[in-house]
Amino acid sequence: MHYYQFNLGDYHSHTGHLSDMEDLAYRRLIDWQHLHEKPIPKDINQAARLVRMQDNLTAVEQVLNEFFTLVGNGYENARCMQNIAAFHKTKEKASMAGKASAKARKAQSKQKVKAGNGRSTIVKQPCNQPQTKNQEPKTNVKKLATRPDDVSEQVWNDFLLLRKEKRSPFTVTAFNKLASQAGKANITIEQALEVCCDKGWQSFNAEWNWQGANIANTPGATGTMQAAWKMLTDKIGVVGGNEYPEFADSLVSKALFKAGSWMEVCRMTPKQLEYEFKPKFMDAYKSLAGKI
Repeated sequence: MHYYQFNLGDYHSHTGHLSDMEDLAYRRLIDWQHLHEKPIPKDINQAARLVRMQDNLTAVEQVLNEFFTLVGNGYENARCMQNIAAFHKTKEKASMAGKASAKARKAQSKQKVKAGNGRSTIVKQPCNQPQTKNQEPKTNVKKLATRPDDVSEQVWNDFLLLRKEKRSPFTVTAFNKLASQAGKANITIEQALEVCCDKGWQSFNAEWNWQGANIANTPGATGTMQAAWKMLTDKIGVVGGNEYPEFADSLVSKALFKAGSWMEVCRMTPKQLEYEFKPKFMDAYKSLAGKI
């Protein structure tokens, strides 16, 4: 028996007069009796050895005489023996209930299938064929979306992983909705997927606050890029003219991307462009061109 209820109120009311060693002996003796479910040996030396109190024979003997009864060749505590008896009674009831349940299940399984003549028949299932209520193929399986050619494999896999973590398969219907919203936002499907990965979204909506996401070359930011370019040509004096160039093919473009992303430039105020971005750009341009 590895468990028994311990009533603190009863314990303190009955043992409040004991010394420390007597209290320790009492606790160890009742624990030992519950665990081994038998009387404590009559010999005091042997009893003290069982509870590791050979140096406190007097305390062990005092507790045995006060709280235990000598029955035959050993000591028994009335509460301990009562708990042990109740434990075995509960255990026996549980065993009987389990046997009865098993017997009922066995009898029920024999009566599941009856032949027309009243005799029981056994229905055998073919090997390697699971028993199912409906063997017809499923027709409501959702079709998953496939990666378009204009979406990189890395961005596509990152987004699928995000959907998987949210337990939401990326179906064709979900893809069509996302593509429609990307068109409304005037960005590509890949950029919409990048926004979702950056924001932790499982879908995209043009009306959501997505502009602060970490994506590159956002078409909607062209007006701000032109303003930044005008500031660079007018105030920094790198090249002449205010025409918006093809950045990817210019030395200025390389310097811009070295100084900071276009998304950062698009979110800057004129003061930030002048005092924060301009020094970074000048350093980048000098290192690339060697001169202004």
